[in-house]
Amino acid sequence: MPKKTLISGVVVQTHRGRCVVEREDTRESLICMKAKKFLGQQIVPGDRVKVFPGADLGRIEGVEERRSVIRRTADDTDPREKIIAANCTHLACIFSTTTPKPQPDFIRRVLKSAEFEGVEPLLIVTKTDLEPFGASVLPPEAEGVQMFDANEEFDRLINYLQGKITAFVGLSGVGKSTLINHIFPEAEQRVGDVSANGDGRHTSTSSHAFRLSPSALVIDTPGVRSFGLGHLGVDVAQRSE
Repeated sequence: MPKKTLISGVVVQTHRGRCVVEREDTRESLICMKAKKFLGQQIVPGDRVKVFPGADLGRIEGVEERRSVIRRTADDTDPREKIIAANCTHLACIFSTTTPKPQPDFIRRVLKSAEFEGVEPLLIVTKTDLEPFGASVLPPEAEGVQMFDANEEFDRLINYLQGKITAFVGLSGVGKSTLINHIFPEAEQRVGDVSANGDGRHTSTSSHAFRLSPSALVIDTPGVRSFGLGHLGVDVAQRSE
């Protein structure tokens, strides 16, 4: 009986201890479990892995060294980091003009995270059809950062994303799932309402990578209410204020 060979692929989704891996050769999706040696390790969308295929369930036997990670903590005093995406070249901060209103500190934190991780930042503003965008809401750190209006510059945004691995992050309710649905109609992401107090409701619970083109991935991450930088150290996080 011939020996099974390892297959290269990229993780596109994780759920309840299982990983969905897109094969590098065929783009076919494989549902995989982790080998025992990886049970305590975070494997996330964007991770490049080696898999033993199976009739119903593959097994991840190797994880390549990451070129970058996107992570956050619950707050600035919590050093326990949560990795939400791996091997990204770009980090996109999604924010809306209204409901929820732009939060300059959140934008500043995402930009600081991109700088620390060595990835290129970009800004995407949504809901400009409901309220015009005013640049005065941006923190000083946003100066010179590539920016797109999701409504008026959608085609320019799609062209920019080509050849890149981009993680989308944003506060709950900013329209990130709506944007993902626009880019990937097959995604069928749930789009939640925004509560009366202006806080968004979470419409996705785990990161999910979507193939934009042979050389481009977009990783949608769950909406959050904060972006802690505890993993950078409290002093560094406070300097983002």
